[in-house]
Amino acid sequence: MYLCVVIEENTPILFHEKQRFSKWFLLLVFLPAILSAAVVFRFAETGKDPEAFIGLGIALLAGALMVLVTLETSLTANGVSVRFIPFLRKTSVFLFDEIASLEVVRYKPIREYGGWGLRRGKNGLAYSVSGKQGVLITFKEPKKLFWGKHKTLLIGTRKPDAWQSALQNISL
Repeated sequence: MYLCVVIEENTPILFHEKQRFSKWFLLLVFLPAILSAAVVFRFAETGKDPEAFIGLGIALLAGALMVLVTLETSLTANGVSVRFIPFLRKTSVFLFDEIASLEVVRYKPIREYGGWGLRRGKNGLAYSVSGKQGVLITFKEPKKLFWGKHKTLLIGTRKPDAWQSALQNISL
């Protein structure tokens, strides 16, 4: 069971960020699909090589999924909320009374988490779509997140200075 709380309407939002994968990353995902399509349509005879078309369809669906991925993060006076569409359909809210620390950090996405996306690494769980900066949430007790219980959650950000500024307005 995931912690999902509706944010109170009267709670002011101190910071909000909405991110998607960058265009170059999407190009890297779609380029193999486009090249595969060119090869399939050039050499495959329609109806005689269905596995070529199945592989192409899977590549195109994976690319289309990447276009839909959105990471939304908010900081309020009560805590941090995060939604990672389409993987986390409901907004997860982490209240300050369950957070031990909250800090803006630089990290190594490939080395520490195996890349970008919804990733599990040796340091906990990460939700990220680009860059090398994020907000590291350390919980007082391990929290049940997307993949098991974790003591930390890293949320990638493209606005580390805005996060840092917003964090100065709260106290843990």
